[in-house]
Amino acid sequence: MLKTITDLEGLEHKYNDCMSCEILNGNLNCFGGILHQTENFYVCQDFEIPINGFIIISSKKHYSTINQFSNEEKIEFIMLVDKVLKKLKKIGVAEEFILVQGERSDIHFHTSLFPRKDWMKEKFGRVIANLKQIQEYAKNNMRTAENLKQIKQTCENLKKELNKN
Repeated sequence: MLKTITDLEGLEHKYNDCMSCEILNGNLNCFGGILHQTENFYVCQDFEIPINGFIIISSKKHYSTINQFSNEEKIEFIMLVDKVLKKLKKIGVAEEFILVQGERSDIHFHTSLFPRKDWMKEKFGRVIANLKQIQEYAKNNMRTAENLKQIKQTCENLKKELNKN
């Protein structure tokens, strides 16, 4: 089944059933590219929402829940989440993040690392209670050249940090 998704720049892309598979196969390109990969997971900027530092960690396999991970994959996953959060904080993206776990049978398991920014608190109050509104606001108001440049720079910085030995 053909699906459509709009990227950070507002361009529409068509893809087949599985977005993660399309990304891993190089048919869909994340803004800033894949920032880091392990044996079982990959890291990228959120495909649709132009919020600087809104990072996704997704399984490479067709898992819909963390309960399907082997014990080794669970350890790899939590260590990767820890590493990405530390690096995002190190490069100054945000001091706090909201982690949102996505479990659906039609997509790969993923966790979103959603940065808590001052503008979100000022404009929407409690960030966690207003995640959907914040995302819609970002889609409608933050596809600017300046913001996309900042997101691209964050992706480059994060990629460099994550791939250090």
